[in-house]
Amino acid sequence: MLIKGLKNTFISFTFLLFVGLSKPTFSQITITTPNPNYSAKWDIYELTFVGNDGNFTNPFWDVEISGTFTGPNAEIIKREGFYFDKNTWKLRFSPISEGLWQYQIQFKSTTNTQTFSGSMNCLAAKPNNHGFITTNASNQHTFKYSDGSNLIVNGINGHTPPVTAALIGIPNGNVTLDSIMTSVMWDSLAAHNINTYRLQMFHQSWAPPVMSWNTYEGHANLLQNTNSLDKYDLKNAKLIDKWFEKAASLGINLYPCLYTIHDDANVFKFNQSRWSVDSGGFYTSCTNMYSSTTLPGHEYVKKYVRYLVNRYGAFQNILGWEYNNEWGKYTSKNWINSIDTVITRSDPYNRAHVVSYWGYDFCYDSELHNLSSNDIIDFHVYPWIGPYNEYNIDSLITKQVNYFYTRFNKPINIGELGSGDFQNNIPESGLYYDRVGYWASFISGGSTMYWLRGDNTTSGNIYNRKSLDWIKSFGTITSNIKDFKSFVPQKNITTSDNPNVRAYLMGAKNEFISYLHHYSDHSTNISNVMLQVTVPVSTWEINWFDPNSGFLILKDTIQSSNGIMNISVPTFRIDLALYVKSLIPLGNGIESKKLVKFNNISPNPFTEKTKIEFEIANNSNVNVTVHDITGKKIKTLLKNNLNPGQYFIQWDGTNDNNDYITNGLYFLKLECDGNTEVMKVVFIK
Repeated sequence: MLIKGLKNTFISFTFLLFVGLSKPTFSQITITTPNPNYSAKWDIYELTFVGNDGNFTNPFWDVEISGTFTGPNAEIIKREGFYFDKNTWKLRFSPISEGLWQYQIQFKSTTNTQTFSGSMNCLAAKPNNHGFITTNASNQHTFKYSDGSNLIVNGINGHTPPVTAALIGIPNGNVTLDSIMTSVMWDSLAAHNINTYRLQMFHQSWAPPVMSWNTYEGHANLLQNTNSLDKYDLKNAKLIDKWFEKAASLGINLYPCLYTIHDDANVFKFNQSRWSVDSGGFYTSCTNMYSSTTLPGHEYVKKYVRYLVNRYGAFQNILGWEYNNEWGKYTSKNWINSIDTVITRSDPYNRAHVVSYWGYDFCYDSELHNLSSNDIIDFHVYPWIGPYNEYNIDSLITKQVNYFYTRFNKPINIGELGSGDFQNNIPESGLYYDRVGYWASFISGGSTMYWLRGDNTTSGNIYNRKSLDWIKSFGTITSNIKDFKSFVPQKNITTSDNPNVRAYLMGAKNEFISYLHHYSDHSTNISNVMLQVTVPVSTWEINWFDPNSGFLILKDTIQSSNGIMNISVPTFRIDLALYVKSLIPLGNGIESKKLVKFNNISPNPFTEKTKIEFEIANNSNVNVTVHDITGKKIKTLLKNNLNPGQYFIQWDGTNDNNDYITNGLYFLKLECDGNTEVMKVVFIK
């Protein structure tokens, strides 16, 4: 589970790492504050430090900038700074409540320390800034923003902005490449209702082979123009700053993949990476890199992550930090936990941390799903590979998403889905099963990021623009949903034409959405189909949509009787979407069918005692235990048979021997009849 409540919360870490010795001289550092000295809630507040970086062997790591920000409601948030440019360091912070914030900053080297103090005023949030992304406490398969509004992920995976621009056919013309990457491309995505973009941090000189401008890919590579693993490409880092800023202004969330290094023996070559021994690095393969925490290179791996999170972690528009691309099957638990510790200490806003997998077959039985350091189940689907086709993809994907949905109380995401073939041999029908697969993931409780077709030929551009059109339609249709946090997949729907039409249902008490797929034949229309849905007695508004165009086909009103609603389906060829809402309020929506859940942990962090509130749905044997970041159990708080209801217990920060534990991050595990919930808790004595 993700712990996201920050009010009256102390978020703390101590993470000192110096590489190399400072030179003996040290010049005065000066601080510059924004003018005017304020920021809107959840926006970036940036402090600048200027001094002679010639005093340091490595200005990236020979200094530590640590800031403590105290809010009007006694919130405490700690952030670290980063080396920005010649003689310049910065520290970024995002206030979480309106009012006056006080801060204390230390600029520290191995020989000298300077201290700065000041204050800033936090104003009301801008209208399009909804805050940080968390999971809904009542339904942890879904996301929400800090202001309580729902997030229904409508995403694409475009590699990096210059590649995305090429794939969707944004021409250079009189527009500069910088403008395309930092403005035009993002405006195009926002115009298509796209609210999430998977940004791949490439460490290899790679682009789809039909592209001639491979070096563009390096714009997301902080190791591109440097001969060191702990000194970074500041030109590219500043470009990524612009991507975060522009995306945030448009309401587009980023899903950064921190290590996009893998090796598929065709287009990706590990030895292209600076991490490879062939390029002067430490590792012989991706698996070698992602499984070892004891080789010397791992310290550089952690520092790279720390720099990224320190630099970009104050931006509120981050859905999650993806550890590495598709290599979950070959990544060790120790490696994941090690990187999780770095991110947790550097990101006080506690975004999701994610392991991703190359395909369902590579991940369904992975032990990493059970880790508290893995907050989202993420696997990839390539419709032109394996058992998928345009007729069965909905059936297969719903089964795959449901497998995880029923076993893990966390979001399910298909991080890549699409006909991304590089050889330009995908038939037009690929558009159908891309769309069908996208909807199937959503209607079964997951989310999806579409993978653009991997060529920038004219036909490839047309294909991708058509895909963006139905992605826009998905956003238009799902924007009708009001209470998404209460939406769960349902079984109470049947169709009169089972041999030809599959019908899916997801919803709450007052509203639901259905998706129909004509799976037997995509070349002819089908008519005279009836749906039967079990619903409360009410008057219901019926809205039929075309998933391709987003157009409203038919709107009607139906009265349900005896808990049954019979709906006549319009004639269609491939698929239909149905949004239904009750015209009579029926309550606050159905609850997720969860047998066990944490309700609250407060205070968190804590110094003396914390109150742990939870509830169970059935008479069950219940265990509540505390574990350290390695997974080792250090305390059993409860082991008893309980009746259904709400309970609370307390923990005083001691282990099973009643000795106080060390300060740091721990995990509370609640187990009940095979169901498990995990929450993070921080102890500071």
